[in-house]
Amino acid sequence: MILSKHPIDSAPYNMITLSPPVSRFDHQFGFETAPVTLVEYGDFTDAASGEAYWTVKEVLRAFGSQLRFVFRSFPRMPERRIKRFDWLDFNRINAQVAAEAAEAANAQGQFWKMYAHLFSHQSQMSEDLLLQYAAILNLDTDRFEHELAEHVYAPRVELSYDSGIQSGVLKPPTFFINGVHYDDDFEGLGGAIEESLRLSQKSVTRHIQSMRQSVASGLYRRSGTK
Repeated sequence: MILSKHPIDSAPYNMITLSPPVSRFDHQFGFETAPVTLVEYGDFTDAASGEAYWTVKEVLRAFGSQLRFVFRSFPRMPERRIKRFDWLDFNRINAQVAAEAAEAANAQGQFWKMYAHLFSHQSQMSEDLLLQYAAILNLDTDRFEHELAEHVYAPRVELSYDSGIQSGVLKPPTFFINGVHYDDDFEGLGGAIEESLRLSQKSVTRHIQSMRQSVASGLYRRSGTK
């Protein structure tokens, strides 16, 4: 069997860019006008993604309105392509089910609260606890349970996973800053975001200066024709 070539095999890792770019279909926290956008491909059951959750929380607090955060699910599991599977795996829900639970909460307007619950309770995830989280968030638990049982949001999770593959993601957590892959430890995210913000501000300053020069040049030409 010939495997399709992974994007990572055909380009330097630090030159891999986000595909597709952020859109209204993404889970976004923050303002669209923020100069820096941080995108994470994460797994609700992955220990490293769980550690990154706290780092992301810190940088969001530190940068405030200057930073927008986008989360895309990248569940690590062999059966990610299977549409139907058992709820429990050795008394723990698997990555795909956790991702679908977040999407089911999103359908009721509570993605970010479920996101926080899942990452804050990684060692305590089971079918019963998922339903308890849904109740805590005041979700329609009958609808929530039904949509998980029927895997209503499996296609959306798979689209998110596929976008990760297209973007060169090998494992969670993987981050992109303003569409460019961040290839260092996630503990250094703050510094990388600060540098991206500095470059963004320089770009804005150059644009303003260019606009002022254009306006001044136009005024000069008009005054010269009188």
